Amino acid sequence: MNQFSITLLLFLLVCTTVATAQDKTTLLSGIQARIYDTFEASFKEDESKLKALAQKLTTAWQAEQDRDYAYWATYTYYYLCLYHGKRQNKEKAEAANQQGVKLIKAIPQKTSEDYVMLAKLTGLEMMYDQGQAIALSARAEKYTQKALKLNEQNLRTYLYMGQSDFYRPVEYGGGKVVEKNLLKAISLKDTYSDSPYAPTWGRNEAYATLVQYYLREDQPEKARVYCAKGLKLFPNDYMLNELQKKVK
Repeated sequence: MNQFSITLLLFLLVCTTVATAQDKTTLLSGIQARIYDTFEASFKEDESKLKALAQKLTTAWQAEQDRDYAYWATYTYYYLCLYHGKRQNKEKAEAANQQGVKLIKAIPQKTSEDYVMLAKLTGLEMMYDQGQAIALSARAEKYTQKALKLNEQNLRTYLYMGQSDFYRPVEYGGGKVVEKNLLKAISLKDTYSDSPYAPTWGRNEAYATLVQYYLREDQPEKARVYCAKGLKLFPNDYMLNELQKKVK
């Protein structure tokens, strides 16, 4: 191979790399907010745009094998599962959940974020397979511990642990570490990653679940305090605004 051919190949390689980076920036720019906004819009229209976004991200993952595409595709399927769950379509909810699980499991060398997402999806399986609740809960707990071991400063890990304990029936030991884990969650940064594609979700959920917990435990003053703190950060959050009506 002569010098000209080598130079041409290097030039084409650089151009391809730049184009790939530009495509990623275009597809993943503001992806977290776009997924949630598309999820909310689905209730006014239908799930077609949310499903199309999930498929587009999945296709990008299959073509590039870039873990960011797989994570956000999984996150989209999580919301697609929630959508179908709210629409009482058990079959479609299960299918969306399984798609998400398949994607996140395919990521090699999983991070704390990946294991938290896997735990959330496993927890959602209880929605349509209550007969396996104990086994699924144990599996989700295993994933949570892996997430914690990889990163003890992940807000979303403590959020999941707090929410899981909040919804766990008292007869099965639930309610003991809700407050501890959710207070830990809101004490942490949204992310400690430098990546522009890193997830930052969860803080508003932590505040909302904490308020729900205090209301359930008949601690109205704490409920008022944390609802106010949450609304100061997230004035447009639907759940916190609904909870505010109960804490006044």
